[in-house]
Amino acid sequence: MAAQLSNGTITEETFLLKYTQKSEEVRDMISKVERDHHSLILIDTIQRLGLGYLFDDELEAILHQRFLASKSAIYDRDLYKAALCFRLLRQQGYQVRPDDFFGEFKEENDGLIKFKDCLIGDTKGLMELHEASHLSMEGEDILHEAAEFSSRHLNAKLASLNDDDDEEAKIVIKDCLLYPQHKRLPRFKAKNFLENLNGDNEWEILLQELANLEFSLVESSHKDEILQVVK
Repeated sequence: MAAQLSNGTITEETFLLKYTQKSEEVRDMISKVERDHHSLILIDTIQRLGLGYLFDDELEAILHQRFLASKSAIYDRDLYKAALCFRLLRQQGYQVRPDDFFGEFKEENDGLIKFKDCLIGDTKGLMELHEASHLSMEGEDILHEAAEFSSRHLNAKLASLNDDDDEEAKIVIKDCLLYPQHKRLPRFKAKNFLENLNGDNEWEILLQELANLEFSLVESSHKDEILQVVK
């Protein structure tokens, strides 16, 4: 394999050394991240970039700790934090109760217990709630309600956006409604996610660098496979 990078061709040995070093930098960064909601955002980012398989043990350690803490967690009316934690834990196979995560976001309204109206303007929280609702099991009415509530208000938000509004916001909302995260093959969406990653902090920059190396590695491997076939 001769890895093709944007700045030319480098030797396989040099490329793999750089890839290994960057992976270790990310592993070290994961070990030092605070075990709060920031660690969950980090896990979500790593998984969306298709890099989760490189750090299975490290991510599992964080999620196990979050699972132990989730039984007494209070999410301070932050729907995004609650939904993200629930989704990541359930995707990992942890037996978590949706009522423990979303109960505080419901209230009595006209004699019915419903999701609070104050959540309607929280687009980020609604998108993560919608993602979480796709992991419902039989008899979990709260997640069925979450699916209806989130999809209704996300579609309303989408309809309210006009041609002068942020096109990227429209794409993100449409993508959330059409393709739930846990059913996707990360590699097919990873490049789009990478392009929209701001790189506002050190760990995002580090993940961007590793993701670009990963894409080059995969691309080069596929090229070599194709060459072997056509020879």
